Amino acid sequence: MRLVKFGGLFLVSACIWGCGSNSQSEATPSAEVVVAPPMEAVNTDPIFPNSIVSNSLSFIELTDASVTHCMVLTGRETREMPGGPTNNLFEDNVYIFEANYADGTTVEVWATARFSSESAAESEAGEIAMRLALLPTFMRETLNHVILHTGDSTAFAEDLAHFFVVYEENMAFRRSENDMEETLFHESVHATMDNMYRDGDPRWANAQQTDPGFITEFARDRVTEDLAESAIFAFTDKYFPGRLPEDVTNSINLIMPNRLDFLQSIFPEEATYFEDIRAAKGCTQSPQ
Repeated sequence: MRLVKFGGLFLVSACIWGCGSNSQSEATPSAEVVVAPPMEAVNTDPIFPNSIVSNSLSFIELTDASVTHCMVLTGRETREMPGGPTNNLFEDNVYIFEANYADGTTVEVWATARFSSESAAESEAGEIAMRLALLPTFMRETLNHVILHTGDSTAFAEDLAHFFVVYEENMAFRRSENDMEETLFHESVHATMDNMYRDGDPRWANAQQTDPGFITEFARDRVTEDLAESAIFAFTDKYFPGRLPEDVTNSINLIMPNRLDFLQSIFPEEATYFEDIRAAKGCTQSPQ
């Protein structure tokens, strides 16, 4: 900077590249312009093809807290048994097992007469009843019954009548893969929560629309599966923090934050996870 006399006044003259004959040697080098790299796009793609069989995660374990129960065969009757190997909707001589839980809930398991024996039907029904004891009371209270067929087809649920259908060989395989607990949870969500929340609650619709993605490809490709697919992640994150790997937990919070908040508001706090709603029935064998 220098003073320049102009008409008796001194003005300030700023020299950007230096002043006088030595301007080149005194020049201030220009600042280097650093271009920041573009921000990496946040990945909100599904993290698994589906929530259960496409990964080795342990969402629910058989050793988790459960409510005590007993199961009894109440008789053999004619029942509506969708999903069977014939076109006949009704089946005679179905084994009717009644599972009674200490919180006052009751769920029947209707086992097809195609089982090789009563003991075989009872054994498989017992595997189901034992795992239903892991569910929170409100889900078991809504669940009406479970239909148990022989064979190896895929489970499905009926949300309006609050039941689901499973198959003996498929459940045996799911047990061998430590996936039976999660499978029954998934179908129980369909049977007990779809009609109330997926199909009738604007909060779910809003959460689904405002979240940036879907947690699994199955949820994305079949939107009717989204609640059940998302629910198991929200369930485990709420009741068993740290059970899921950190990267999975981070993805849950990134991909489905609004679904997560909504679902975790539905699942009860631990103090009311099991809640006595009536006196337990107990199990008394009916006369044969």
